Amino acid sequence: MNALWLGGWDDQSIWGHTSDGAGGYYLALLWKNGGQPASRDPDVAINYRQRVPSPRALAEVIADRTGRPVEDVRQAMGLPQAVVQRS
Repeated sequence: MNALWLGGWDDQSIWGHTSDGAGGYYLALLWKNGGQPASRDPDVAINYRQRVPSPRALAEVIADRTGRPVEDVRQAMGLPQAVVQRS
C-alpha cells in the first residue's frame, strides 16, 4: 500500500493494488484530515466492489469521490501525467 498525499486527505489515506484469481484491482481507503483515528471506517472506501482496473481509473474515482481535481489526485499518487491523460 502507498500513502495518498492528497491535501485534506493525507493524514491517513492509502491506495494500492491487490491480486486475486481474477487478475487483481486497485483500491483506496480515504480518511478526511482531522477526523477520527484510522481505527474507524474510512470516509471513502474504493475496494473489490468497484474492481478498479488501473491507476488512471483509480485517480478518476478518487477525484470523483473527494471532489478534488484529477490532476491533484494523480500528483498525490505519484503517477506520471501520461497515465491520467492516456485514453
